[in-house]
Amino acid sequence: MDNEFYNEQTDLSKIKIKLVTDYFIAWLNIISHYWNGKIFYIDLFCGPGCYEDGNISTPLTILENTLKNEKLLDKVKNKLVLWFNDKNKDFVEKLYKNIERKFENIQRELKNLNSPFQIYITNYEMPSKEIEDVIKQIDGPMFVFLDPWGYSGISKSLVDMIVDKKMSECIFFFNYNRIQAAIFNNKVVETVSEIFGEENLNNLRKRLQNSNIYSHDKEMIILDEFVKYFSNNYTRYVVPFCFKKENNQTSHYIVFVTKHPLGQKIMKSIMAQESNNNITGGYFTYIPSSPQLSFLTYDGTW
Repeated sequence: MDNEFYNEQTDLSKIKIKLVTDYFIAWLNIISHYWNGKIFYIDLFCGPGCYEDGNISTPLTILENTLKNEKLLDKVKNKLVLWFNDKNKDFVEKLYKNIERKFENIQRELKNLNSPFQIYITNYEMPSKEIEDVIKQIDGPMFVFLDPWGYSGISKSLVDMIVDKKMSECIFFFNYNRIQAAIFNNKVVETVSEIFGEENLNNLRKRLQNSNIYSHDKEMIILDEFVKYFSNNYTRYVVPFCFKKENNQTSHYIVFVTKHPLGQKIMKSIMAQESNNNITGGYFTYIPSSPQLSFLTYDGTW
C-alpha cells in the first residue's frame, strides 16, 4: 500500500508537506541563531522523495527550501545534518538518486554552490534499537518527522526521547482511522499501548464503553486521552491538525509536540493559515479551542 501512496500526490499530502516544511524553516532560523553546533533534521519514514507524477515529497522539499534560502543557508552552513530513513530499500535507493538529481539542478541554478551540510540515508525498520541508540547519542537540537503508513513505529517513548533533548521538537502522523478501530482489539494491545500508555488505554476504554456515544464525542475522547498522555499531563504543548474526508469523517491528524510556547505559537499560526480550505478529496481543519478539549486552552504557565 505504501508503494501505491507514492503514485500521485494528493492535496492532503501537499498540506502535510507544507506544514512540516514551513515550520522546519522557521525553527531552523531560530535555532541557528542560538546554537553553534550541529543541528539535525530527521525523517524516519522518508519515502522515495518524489511521487510517480513528478511532484516532490517532504525530503526534497526540505532540501530545496533550505538550499534556496541564501540567508538561512549562510547561517546553517556546516551545521545542518539531514538524516533520512526508510525500511523500504527501493525507496532508499530512489531517494538517493532523487537527492543527487535535485542537488545538481540547484547547483546549476545557484552556481558554485558546494554541499553546505551533511546528508545521511539509512535503511532500518521502525521501531529500531539502532535508530533509538543514534538519537540518544545526538547532542544537538533536532526536528523529527515521523510519518508511518499505519501506526507501528510511533510511540510515546520515542517522542519523549526526541522532545526531551534541548531545543528539539517532533511532528508526526496520527492515523486516527486505524487507531480508533484498534482500541478494543486485544491482538494489537501492545502496539496501541505504546501510543496511549497502558493506564491511559484502560481509562480510554472505560470512557468509550457507552455504545450510544456519538462518533464526534468518541473522537474527542480519544484525542483528549492521546494529548493528555503526549503532553505529559499538560507540561508541554501538543498541537493537532485534523484531516477530513469528503464525507466529513476524520482520516488522520498531524500532531506537533514542543516544550516551548514560541514553537506552539508558530505552529498554530502555520496551521491556521492552512485551515478550512475546500480541496479535492476532502478537507483539512485546524482544531480551535473548545470546552471539550481542555488541552487546547492550556496556556503554558508552568
